[in-house]
Amino acid sequence: MIKNVKKMVVLGAILLFALLGFSQGTTNLKIGYVNFDKTIKNYYKWYDLQSSYQIDFQYYQNKIYEMENQFMQLQESGATDEELQQYLLKLQTTYNQYQQSLQEEYQTKIDSLVEEVVKKIAQYAEANDYDFIFYQSAVIYVKDSLDLTDVIISYINVK
Repeated sequence: MIKNVKKMVVLGAILLFALLGFSQGTTNLKIGYVNFDKTIKNYYKWYDLQSSYQIDFQYYQNKIYEMENQFMQLQESGATDEELQQYLLKLQTTYNQYQQSLQEEYQTKIDSLVEEVVKKIAQYAEANDYDFIFYQSAVIYVKDSLDLTDVIISYINVK
C-alpha cells in the first residue's frame, strides 16, 4: 500500500512538472482519462479470452476429476497407504502443474491484450489531437466531463 502511495506521489510530481512545462508553450491542452479496468473488460477480445479460459479451465478440471475418481477406485481396491500417498502426491503435482500452466498462458495473453488496448488508446489520442490521456486510477481528482471511457470502449471495439 505504501509503495503504491509513493508511486502515486512520484507520478503526480512528474505529471505536475510535465504539465507546468508543457503549458508554458501552449494554452489549450486537450486532456482526458479512461477507467482502464472498465475499458479492458468491455473489449470484445476480453470476452473471447474469458471464454477460452473457461474452456481450458474446464478441460483441466475434468482431468483432475478423472484422477480423483482413479484415487477413489484405488482406495476401494484396497491399495496400500504408501500407494495412496504416492497417488495423492501425483494428483497434487498434476493439479499444481495445470494451475501454473493456465496462469502462465493466460497472463501472457492478458499482457498482450493490455498492450493492444494501450496502443489503441494512443491511436485514439493521436487521431483526436489529445495532449494527455490518463488512467483514472493515476489521478486524484478529475472532472467527469473528461471521462473518455465509453468513447474509448466504442473505439477499441471497432473490428
